[in-house]
Amino acid sequence: MGKILFFFRLAIAPALFPSIVLVFVTGALLSVPAGVLGASAEAPMALDHTRASRLNRFCGGQVGYGPLRLQSQSPFQTLRLQLTPMAPTFQTPGTWETGATMSLANVWANSPGRYRIDYESLDTTVFAAYGINESLRLEIGFQEKRLFGGILDGFITDFHDFFGLDQDGRDTTPFGLVEIEILDEHGDPLLRYSRGSGVYSRSVTACLEHRLTCGADALPAVSYAVSARYDTEGQHMLERDFPIDLGLSLMAAKKLGPVNLYLSAGLFWYGSSRIQKVKLKNFQTALMAGVEWRFAQRHSMLLQCLITEGAAKDLGPFSDASYEVTLGWKWEVMPSGVMEVGLIENIIIWDNSPDFGLHAGFSYRF
Repeated sequence: MGKILFFFRLAIAPALFPSIVLVFVTGALLSVPAGVLGASAEAPMALDHTRASRLNRFCGGQVGYGPLRLQSQSPFQTLRLQLTPMAPTFQTPGTWETGATMSLANVWANSPGRYRIDYESLDTTVFAAYGINESLRLEIGFQEKRLFGGILDGFITDFHDFFGLDQDGRDTTPFGLVEIEILDEHGDPLLRYSRGSGVYSRSVTACLEHRLTCGADALPAVSYAVSARYDTEGQHMLERDFPIDLGLSLMAAKKLGPVNLYLSAGLFWYGSSRIQKVKLKNFQTALMAGVEWRFAQRHSMLLQCLITEGAAKDLGPFSDASYEVTLGWKWEVMPSGVMEVGLIENIIIWDNSPDFGLHAGFSYRF
């Protein structure tokens, strides 16, 4: 138990700063009259009142469209089961939700004589969820992760030049490379990979969510979930002791005027213990804090911060927590169908987070 609490402190303590920022943003929004914000008191997915009881996604009015379904895109985090930001949901028994997401991330970390990580990854997920009863929801998904040279190097370099930002050696390296090299203190390789593009992970995931409460005027909506991940294809880079990862997550949501607040925390156990000579932690924690502003009847803006404990043991910045901030937009393009897009940026720990990323997804209930 002491070890588990220690891991939670590692993730929660660094999260105080982004959480404080989110609180101030929320306070600023709440200080503006609702009429100016253009927000509606009606919950999302309740536009067609004849079908609202069957198709709604909100839970007691506490949940809006929910956070972006975006996992960590940091270097070592992408090899493992991750906290997927979710909110307590109500799904009528016998109904389905299907969807897909894609996340493109550019990773660049450079410290001469110590490490160089240069690649882009494409994370694709498809899922289907079923309402078992009023409180239980089962979700099954398939996830594929690809590594390749990428298309964002030129854009990011031009962006840095335009704003006078340091390139950190990016402008001296050819674009479109897949190069990963991490050295120990003696200059010997701990991890080396430069074999080009390809799939490096395929897995099946399962998540069972149990809603504890839909909340009330003074109480948030709360749910928890247990999740598992099974590798369907061995990875040439990752040595697996056991091809299964397990997780436990707790989610909460609260509506304050035109704003919905979200908080998710997770504890995960991993079957992987090393990648080449880099030792990995078997337990990790993660925390997500988010704000959703319903500025129009079918539209929401989101700001969320995902903090994930470092995966590597005793490996400088790669043992530190990753901090990924995403600015997103959700649009109910059709009754019971919601599209989401997001821009991913790293903060605080630059080398253990994606340099820049794009996210898109769509889900539909029937």
